[in-house]
Amino acid sequence: DMAGLVESMARSALDCVVKKDFAVAKSVLQSYSAVKTLREVIDRELVASMIWDAEPLTRYAKLTSIVCDLASLADRAANIAQEVVLAESSLILD
Repeated sequence: DMAGLVESMARSALDCVVKKDFAVAKSVLQSYSAVKTLREVIDRELVASMIWDAEPLTRYAKLTSIVCDLASLADRAANIAQEVVLAESSLILD
C-alpha cells in the first residue's frame, strides 16, 4: 500500500544519510516511481467513486488530502536520497 511504501522510503532516506549508503539512496529513488504511480491510480479511483456516489464528498476530500500528504513525504524522502546520490557521485569523481 502507499502508506507502507512511503513509510519505508522515509526510514530508508534517513538510513542512507546516517550510514552514507548509496545503494539505499538509489532504492528510495526507485520506490518514488512506484509512489507516483500509486498516487495516480488512487486519484483516478477516487474521482471515479465520486462520479458514482457524490454523497460522501467529505470522506473523499479527506482521502485526497492524505494521499497528497503521503506523496509530499515521498517527495521529501526522494530529495534526501537524491542528495546522498549526488554527494556520493561527487566523492567518486574527486
